[in-house]
Amino acid sequence: SRQGVIAYGVSAGCAVALGNPIGDPVAAEGALDAFLSLCTDNGWLPAFHQVTPDMLSAYRARGLQSLKVGEEASVDLDRFASQTATGKWFRYLRRRFEREGYVLERTEPPLAPQLLGELETISDGWLTIPGRRERGFTLGQWSREYLRTSPVYVVRGSDGLATAFANVIPSYRPGEATVDLMRHRPEVV
Repeated sequence: SRQGVIAYGVSAGCAVALGNPIGDPVAAEGALDAFLSLCTDNGWLPAFHQVTPDMLSAYRARGLQSLKVGEEASVDLDRFASQTATGKWFRYLRRRFEREGYVLERTEPPLAPQLLGELETISDGWLTIPGRRERGFTLGQWSREYLRTSPVYVVRGSDGLATAFANVIPSYRPGEATVDLMRHRPEVV
């Protein structure tokens, strides 16, 4: 019917879908059935990542099992600013940060080529740290085109050198945003 869709990728014989099927409930279940048939036809093991509880019964009815891996972290910034950030440990960190001359700046898109060059240098260095690599699928990857279109927070040292950055992407929920790439120079601890 083309009224439902499932976003997925295939790796090592497993078709991993990102989230629930998209569409009205009937179309979503139709897309789920079509996806499971596609997996069977290709010999893929189906898996779903980051699904919501309202679809669990549909997955279970089709012989799939659920495994809770974790939950998304959500920070209420008003509460954080009024309670957590005013605590002793955060005051110490903030004073140390200021004493050492660090500055946090927010830059709105589109990002200038010079800034993107600085951020790329940081990202390239971050990728040299053992255990660090580009992930993809549910996480962003370094790309000038991608980063150019999102707001970024950049930490600069007293010498003006960019030492770390994080980009922010809007959420589908009003008033929320998601931090995607968070990278720093290897020498920054």
